[in-house]
Amino acid sequence: LLLSANSTLRLTAAATNETTTFYGGLLDLSGRDILIPQGSKIELVSQPENGGAPLIRCHSLNLATGGTIDASGHGYASLNGPGKAGSTYGGGGYGGKGGSSGGGPVYGTPHGPLFPGSGGHGPGGTPSGGGRGGGLVWIETAEATIDGNITANGVKGITKSGSGSGGGVYIACNSFYGNGTISADGADGNVSASSGAGGGGGRIAIWTDVPDYTRLRYWNGITSPVTATPTHKNFYGTLSVAPGSGSGSAAESGTAFFYTLRIPNTTVLIIR
Repeated sequence: LLLSANSTLRLTAAATNETTTFYGGLLDLSGRDILIPQGSKIELVSQPENGGAPLIRCHSLNLATGGTIDASGHGYASLNGPGKAGSTYGGGGYGGKGGSSGGGPVYGTPHGPLFPGSGGHGPGGTPSGGGRGGGLVWIETAEATIDGNITANGVKGITKSGSGSGGGVYIACNSFYGNGTISADGADGNVSASSGAGGGGGRIAIWTDVPDYTRLRYWNGITSPVTATPTHKNFYGTLSVAPGSGSGSAAESGTAFFYTLRIPNTTVLIIR
């Protein structure tokens, strides 16, 4: 799949009927490649009440410099999501708690962010006017080269409202390279008259060269021989899960890790 210059491919998910949120749309290009050139974009839109999200499967993903995969503002709507704000002006939560005393809670796991970000809470007369959370970027591929931008940021709501949390980025691949930017930031509160809290940071998890069965064992609590680190030897770009600023108590940062196999310290004895 080669996107033409300055084009946009929009993938919109339907609701999922899973008890835990799984994909609500599938772009299955198994055995094929995706190239997103400069100026082009894939836009991923999660279902705003249910959280169903698009899943992309392919052999290789090449996101060129100036290309974008964008899920910003395409997560749970205001007053929706596991981390929805609980009271007026509160920010949505996800990897970090939303801002203000009524900010939304933390949910999900650092290693498996398969939920979008949650919505903020609007002002008293318009509670549904809070910002929408960032969506979910979910990619399964053999090879990923990320030189462009992947964004799953929350957005602001109306004046005096709490903002949406950052969304989720989940990439499972065999090799990972690049110098791009991957962000799941909470949005700043739309502050007026000292009201309007920021959204919490989202979650980013990038699994590289970890067999499926080992990844499943990790999800079930058997963490060895996987290690989680904030950097990767072949990626020179930036991961960001910053909270948004705003009124009231501060929103919290999210989580961002690479998951790889731990190389054991061993001694090789050669007998001649």
